[in-house]
Parts: sequence; structure tokens; C-alpha cells
Amino acid sequence: MLVENGWLDADAGAEKFSKSPVRTKKEDLMDQHVYCQSCGMPITEAKLMGTTKDGGTTEEFCTYCYQKGTFTQDVTMEEMIETCVPHMVDSGMQETEARELLCTTLPNLARWKKV
Repeated sequence: MLVENGWLDADAGAEKFSKSPVRTKKEDLMDQHVYCQSCGMPITEAKLMGTTKDGGTTEEFCTYCYQKGTFTQDVTMEEMIETCVPHMVDSGMQETEARELLCTTLPNLARWKKV
């Protein structure tokens, strides 16, 4: 059975729809390009996943942006860019490159996408 974002739900008997072994979301994080839909950070391991109101995890948002079912900061997209640039610079990216990347990517992420 396909569920959110096209993942297979192993707990819903999805194995009968696939000839290959069914893997869960958390197992596939390292194999997929999963990005926070608020800040754009790669979610490369389960501990970086945001949390839902009921204590579960969500791969849609990272733990820095989304905890207990709500966003951790009430910010505009422009404020999010200003928050993220220093982290990207600390990771070795040039400030102008980081800003350009964020300015082109963030408007396409779920939190900021205009409907």
C-alpha cells in the first residue's frame, strides 16, 4: 500500500505488492534525498526528523524546524534564509552561494510554497 510521499507502508501488508523486500521510511533515509520542507536541510538520519503531536516522527520537516507537531519558530521565509545562511557558511559554503541556493530553493518547499 502506498502512503505519504509514495513510501510503502510495511505495517499495512505492502509486502504482497512488491517482489523485493519492503523497507520502511527510516531505513531508506540514507538512500533517499529527503530535505526538510521548511529549511531545506538534508534529513540523513532518523534523529534529524521532526516530531508529531503524538510523539511520532515526520520526514517532512527536520527536528530544528518542527517539534511536537508545530514549527519551532514563527518566521517568514526571508527570516528563515537569514537563520540558515550562517549554518551553511559554517559547513564550508560561501555566503553568496548559500544565500542564492536558499533564495531559489525555499520558495519551492512545502512550508513556503504559494498555493
